[in-house]
Amino acid sequence: MFAISLNWLAIVVATLASMAVGFVWFSPGVFGSAWMAEIGRSPDEMGASPTMYLWTLLAAFVTAYILALFIGHVGNASLVSGLLAGLVAGVGFVATSFATHAIFHSYTLRHWLITAGHQVVSLAVMGTILGAWR
Repeated sequence: MFAISLNWLAIVVATLASMAVGFVWFSPGVFGSAWMAEIGRSPDEMGASPTMYLWTLLAAFVTAYILALFIGHVGNASLVSGLLAGLVAGVGFVATSFATHAIFHSYTLRHWLITAGHQVVSLAVMGTILGAWR
């Protein structure tokens, strides 16, 4: 089932790209200030530690690995098919799962759009890299 050749360098680059998307997405000038307002925290209260970034990096690596497997099984990998695979995973799996949490945790639409949007964009970027770099 998993006898696919994987481009490990592409997986690492996709992982790092996902981290870059997150740094930009949650920067104060993009969505960071709005997101902090949604969760009721200030920049001083965030207290991001190196451990948090390490776990985030590990999660992004696992995501890139699984997305690479997914793209490999679909076949005919290209920039466009990778982008579409990332969008399908982002919208079809992640954004819908986040919607369920948003409903039961009473998150606002804005909160859901920021958090789910980040994941959709991140997966689209990862998929583009993985699809194009087979």
